[in-house]
Order: sequence, then structure tokens, then C-alpha cells
Amino acid sequence: MRERFDHLRAMGIRTMMITGDNPLTAAAIARQAVWMISLLRPRPEDKMALIRREQAKGKLVAMTGDGTNDAPALAQADVGRRDEHGNAGRQGSGNMWTWTPIHQAH
Repeated sequence: MRERFDHLRAMGIRTMMITGDNPLTAAAIARQAVWMISLLRPRPEDKMALIRREQAKGKLVAMTGDGTNDAPALAQADVGRRDEHGNAGRQGSGNMWTWTPIHQAH
């Protein structure tokens, strides 16, 4: 999994984990996937605000979530993907990617 995220970063894609899961569980997953944890135990409006901040910086934002409290952020994202198969271990979690539009890349 680490190699996949290294590849994304090499393309200028930054990944973040926004999760309502247990902080210890989130930290273990983040270490394995080399994710930056942005928000722990966020409210729906916190997720949406983070996406808006990234968009205000000129970033395009894609988000995937299980639909549990993710609807506002999924709607705000430039690309939103709802996971239809959320389970108790993942409910309330969202992953977010941002990338610099090609016309701004160096």
C-alpha cells in the first residue's frame, strides 16, 4: 500500500484521512498508508470546511466516504465517491485527495 501512496505523491496528489474512528486505529492506518491525518472525530461541517479551504487554495478535491455524515463534504468536493459498503469499522471515515490543476503544476 505504501508504494501506491508514494506513486500518488510523485504525481502531486496529497492524501489525507478524515475519520471519526478511534484515534489509535486511525494512527495505525495512517502509518501504514502514509496518510496525513487532518481531522479526528470531525463533524460534517468540519469536513466540508476543510474541503473549502483546499479549494480556496486552488486545489481540486476528490473525496470518498461511506455516506455517514459525509454527504455535505461529498457534495462540496470536486469529485465525490460514496462507498455503498460502509461497515461499523469504517463508518464516519472519509479519505480526501487534493491535487494541483495541471495548468498550475511545475
